[in-house]
Amino acid sequence: MFQKLNLALLLYLFPVSIISGQSCLCDPQDGEGTFTWYSVSAPSGLSLREGPNRNTAKLDVVPFGEEVLACAVTNFTETIEGKYGHWIKVTWADKTGYLFGGFLTMIAERNVQMVIPNSGVDSEWGSMELSPEIKWEALVNLDTGSISSQHIKPMRFASVGLTIGKKKATEDDVPARFLNHAVLNLSRAPFAIFSGFKLANSVVNQVPAPVKLLPGEVVNFSTYDQVHRIERRYLIAVEGNTVPNPNLTKGDDNGPIHSIEQYKINLYQQALDPANSGRRTPWSVQKLFDGTIKKPGDADTPELDVFYIYFAGDLDGDHQLDLILARLNGTGRAFQLYLSSKKLPGFLLRYVAMWVDSGC
Repeated sequence: MFQKLNLALLLYLFPVSIISGQSCLCDPQDGEGTFTWYSVSAPSGLSLREGPNRNTAKLDVVPFGEEVLACAVTNFTETIEGKYGHWIKVTWADKTGYLFGGFLTMIAERNVQMVIPNSGVDSEWGSMELSPEIKWEALVNLDTGSISSQHIKPMRFASVGLTIGKKKATEDDVPARFLNHAVLNLSRAPFAIFSGFKLANSVVNQVPAPVKLLPGEVVNFSTYDQVHRIERRYLIAVEGNTVPNPNLTKGDDNGPIHSIEQYKINLYQQALDPANSGRRTPWSVQKLFDGTIKKPGDADTPELDVFYIYFAGDLDGDHQLDLILARLNGTGRAFQLYLSSKKLPGFLLRYVAMWVDSGC
């Protein structure tokens, strides 16, 4: 189900035209407003603009009720149709642009949420702060083999519902106490926790160890719908121009690469067409990221802020690929959840949730 290919071979195998779009993720350096979600309240939809005013180019129209991730609230304000508001930099689908804040409503709780326990939260001790009003489900690893064997085969999970309540817990030199919102019914930390959609009963992660997405990397996945006899092939291909570390000859050991320019992650999909003598459909393409990658600030780490494939498989049981991409840069971790898109025509995946661990 999962294998790596050569980028040159990929480009030889099929010609494609990439869906236009920009970076699909907020940059933490955008400042205030990062990771805040809004919904569009304009009945006819809201124009996503290239710049923070209505005279700039229109990138797309975000439909009514769609959720967007705010990167930053700008200082640019306007009054449109009697509403006063700031222009807000957002990401939606695979595009980054600006929306007029007068027609945006802040979302307190998102429909889809994700928690990655092994990124720094200890679920066995019971310190998860999960709202008891929300229905949570977790993926529990079914494989009992050694770690070395897990690296050469997909990891199998079962989905379980979580019971949220109180749990008595102790910490070094701290008296026993009760913690609210703790996971009660799991004997070990789950792989991931979700709310807002129904997990499939059994889930397979086709990447048993995270795959680092450096330029030239090509990763191959597949899914199969037994009922409709539809097989889908997926390829994730990475492009980019690496810039050498200019201080390496001066004794800086923070890695040979200073940055990656034009860093692009493209997702390709091809399906078996059962109505057409088993022929395969043309390749569809979606850009998941397009930007410049650098080290995180002035951090003393050799790690670039590149992406890893943390999960690839069918989470929701629709026989199509879902992804969790991780940015593991040595100072913190950010995980982005992409679900197969049923709502947005032309998009293979829809970016729906993020889990951030500062690493502190």
